[in-house]
Amino acid sequence: MLEIATGFPVWMSLKCRVSTIDGKSVLGSGLLGVQGREGKRILAKQQQILKNIPQLLRKYECYGLDRDPLFIDLIEKILCTDPAKRISPIDIIKHPFCIAAN
Repeated sequence: MLEIATGFPVWMSLKCRVSTIDGKSVLGSGLLGVQGREGKRILAKQQQILKNIPQLLRKYECYGLDRDPLFIDLIEKILCTDPAKRISPIDIIKHPFCIAAN
């Protein structure tokens, strides 16, 4: 979902070029991409992003999703670092954001 919202891959650690909504070419790296895919570094990057997802999304042309409380709630639940508290695939389908999209 973050890839769709931002246009950037989530895990790619190398620089990549993507096109924005208006056709501009932008250089960036994956939202959670870290060199070497080391677990502790990925977790630190994930925690940094989780601190303020709307602020992260404002850096991208994200179709207004940075202002959608249902989208923000769903992303926070998907990215929860505690597996026991993380949203299940079944609950994702039942989440109000997904229901509203139908």
